[in-house]
Amino acid sequence: MLTIAIPTFNRVERLINCLSALDAELTRDVYDTEIEVIVSDNFSQDTTWSYLQNFKFTNGRIRFTALKNDKNLGSVANIKKIIVASRGAHILWCTDDDYILPGSLRYLVTLIKDKNPSYLKTSLIMYLENSKEASYYGSRTDLWHPEFSARNFMGIFKYSHILTGTIISKEIAEAWLELDSSNCYPSSMWCALATNSRNLVATPCFIHTWENQIYWELDVKVESNIVDSKFLLESEQTALCLALAEIKSFEDSIYIREFYFKSRLSLIKILDDCLPRIPISRLLKYQLHFIFKSTISKLLRYFLGKSAKPKD
Repeated sequence: MLTIAIPTFNRVERLINCLSALDAELTRDVYDTEIEVIVSDNFSQDTTWSYLQNFKFTNGRIRFTALKNDKNLGSVANIKKIIVASRGAHILWCTDDDYILPGSLRYLVTLIKDKNPSYLKTSLIMYLENSKEASYYGSRTDLWHPEFSARNFMGIFKYSHILTGTIISKEIAEAWLELDSSNCYPSSMWCALATNSRNLVATPCFIHTWENQIYWELDVKVESNIVDSKFLLESEQTALCLALAEIKSFEDSIYIREFYFKSRLSLIKILDDCLPRIPISRLLKYQLHFIFKSTISKLLRYFLGKSAKPKD
């Protein structure tokens, strides 16, 4: 089963367009996998909940679930709620102001079946509403694991903060639920967690709208230019904590530096300057977490292997 996950808050007109585009996709084609759609309303004050209560997909085989929070939990907690409710082996994310492009769902379902990715990011069409401009946002070539390198890691990671067009396995989602990540872009964390299978496709699958109302956590003031916001910077740092050992193992860090110099995010100039700025408490927390999990896993394999040996 595939779960299509849509967190929403106070944008009913945009949500209507988002679900209409998805409805057209689900009606246009027949899929060889069961599909569920979960929309979680983060205590909207407009008519979002009334709309969701009356919404139905044209394709009657689609399982549709509408959730509503009793208060605004912040969008990270709202995303966690969707994960807990999901039944799919993979989760495809789309925020309420974005739209799936025709034919994209068939393409993505096929990719999931063929590749079984832990983490997959699609390219996007970025639409700037104020300036009425559209541009391509993503890699010009597919980046598939195991054709993997330092360049590929940073090539994927720099696009990972956008939730829309992200696909994760349920295993990655559940691993993330165990972490204290209440104030960090979830999709960047997922990219860092998926050490064995990170992928990015050049095919744009969604229109991602920009320059409209931006909301995130209740306790974070996001500046009009989100690229320069402290929140995005801290999110990148937190995610890099999870991939720190992997990054340090790269023989040539020129690609890491290239990302910070040439990426349009331009968050941190050099990774070597970034790491010392990460609070030591945060760094130790994530490192100890994975050391603990790795040790437990090794001990279990040891004892299970020992018990399985035939006795003389």
